Amino acid sequence: MRSQTQITAYVGAFPGGRPAPNLELVPVSTDSNFTFIFCLAFARDLNRDGNFTPVWDSQITPGYISQLMEENPNRKFYASLGGGDNFPWQAPADEGAWINNAVSSLTNMMSTYSLAGFDIDYENNLDDSFVRCMSQVITQMVEHSQWSCAPFGATNIQYQQLWTSTNFFLGCYNYQAYADGIDDIQGYEDALASVGNLLTVNGVTYGTIGLGIASSTQSPRGLQLPDLLTVWESVHASGVTSAAIWCLEDSAENNYAIESAIQANS
Repeated sequence: MRSQTQITAYVGAFPGGRPAPNLELVPVSTDSNFTFIFCLAFARDLNRDGNFTPVWDSQITPGYISQLMEENPNRKFYASLGGGDNFPWQAPADEGAWINNAVSSLTNMMSTYSLAGFDIDYENNLDDSFVRCMSQVITQMVEHSQWSCAPFGATNIQYQQLWTSTNFFLGCYNYQAYADGIDDIQGYEDALASVGNLLTVNGVTYGTIGLGIASSTQSPRGLQLPDLLTVWESVHASGVTSAAIWCLEDSAENNYAIESAIQANS
């Protein structure tokens, strides 16, 4: 690869009732400039107390993860917190207790599942408590973990506040342009440029900007190949180094065409 590239791909959420595909079949380059993050969907505090537990496909076990990483060190694993429409943010009754429980449970989850970090994917009811609580969790854990988020137009303000309040420790900002109803190449490029401006302070862009992609061709959202590859080549040349894909269950039905194309053109 010509330059540093990262793909984050969500897996394990049973979209349409489908189990996770065989992760060994997902194409992952061995190039030293490349990282593939399997983002386990999802981890949730089902009692709303900050004690997070996995709700992703139970076939993705700690042993399976260790095997996959041993076979190819470019494979990394995150757990994604929250997840879509069916688990909105709920303000904790006791923010301090919630933060302590979250740090403890997520630290244990990192150890059990050999996770490199976490992704934040809450999409509804994001209030000030979301920013306060998640920023404290990130700040307390960032020395030993990596963090990303998955905003789109309707949540971008809250995630920008979170990014700022963590002193830019929210390292990867994967923008879901497809969720904004953008359907042309220029619109995608403009959206990513706008995100870049938001993350730039005194002329310095902090963190990594990511291009959000929906890989389903059965129920397509946003651009698909080949236009999507045109966007990737353009934004990658201007400094976007990450692509975030929802989801591997959809990608498997298309023989991982998007994942392969991005790796071949980076």
